[in-house]
Amino acid sequence: AVVSTQSGITAGGVRLKLPLKSDEDIQQHLQWYRKYCKLKAAKRDALVEWKQQRDKKIKLPDVGNVEDDAKKLKELDEKRRTYMEKEREQRMAQLNAYRVQKELQRVLQEEAALQKKLDDAEKEQKRKKYRLRLCVDTTA
Repeated sequence: AVVSTQSGITAGGVRLKLPLKSDEDIQQHLQWYRKYCKLKAAKRDALVEWKQQRDKKIKLPDVGNVEDDAKKLKELDEKRRTYMEKEREQRMAQLNAYRVQKELQRVLQEEAALQKKLDDAEKEQKRKKYRLRLCVDTTA
């Protein structure tokens, strides 16, 4: 029985589980699997090496620069706060402009509705006067 060095799989054990596969197919698969395991290990090693190289490139802050870092953090925090405040003011201005526009639309709609009622009332008044004149003219 041929034994796979990486996983301890034997060709005989595979033959028992896959009786319809030929010995040649089993041997080819075992060769492929060995190559796959080697490539997988090489990939893992390459990743470990890459991570080590990357970590070497990343510089840790010096202990002597703690005060400078604190100043930078304070400046960044102040800039962020200023930016957030300006953004909030802009949003509030947009919201107020929207509210004013909606109120203006509402007032204009109310004014149009009142004008229509007034026009309708004037028309009705004219009709009544006209009918009254007709009645007076016909009776006189």
